[in-house]
Amino acid sequence: MSEGGHRMANLKRRTALSLALVFALAALAACGGSAQQPVATNQAAAAPTQECPPCPEPEPCDEEAILLEAAQDYFNNMASHRNMIDAAEVKEKLEAGDDSIFLLDIRADADFAAGHVEGSVNIPFAALGMNFDKLPTDKLIVVNCYSGQQSGQAAAVLRMAGYNAMSLKGGFPNYEKAELPIVQ
Repeated sequence: MSEGGHRMANLKRRTALSLALVFALAALAACGGSAQQPVATNQAAAAPTQECPPCPEPEPCDEEAILLEAAQDYFNNMASHRNMIDAAEVKEKLEAGDDSIFLLDIRADADFAAGHVEGSVNIPFAALGMNFDKLPTDKLIVVNCYSGQQSGQAAAVLRMAGYNAMSLKGGFPNYEKAELPIVQ
């Protein structure tokens, strides 16, 4: 995972831990862990009230700066292949039984149903952000679309989020030209 991906993951963890801490503190009524305080029968005998310590503030985080840094890292460390892969190379890997790749088709559901490479997973481009949890972190994600434009954008975002992703050059039509097995 890239440093930007680690930072995003750390940001999410810190936010979740901060929220958990706030909820835990809120659950402890009257700071003493007891929901009920004893009622003093004699005001002179009542113990002085204990003041709650202030809740810890979450660490300040500049999310825009983290995203900017991830984007700069992406462009500054772009490989010579420009994070694109040729259909012939994908075919070669598949025929060799390489299970280190994950085929992601981001076309519309109807187009995917009309024909796709065997073993591909369909998550339409517009739904990709809500489905990051369905993507493997230990495989090369080969993203394909209609022409390579949206898959290039998707691969860039996935790489900034810490995934190992590449765009299929030329999109789905190049799978057909390379004679990969298409299923309907």
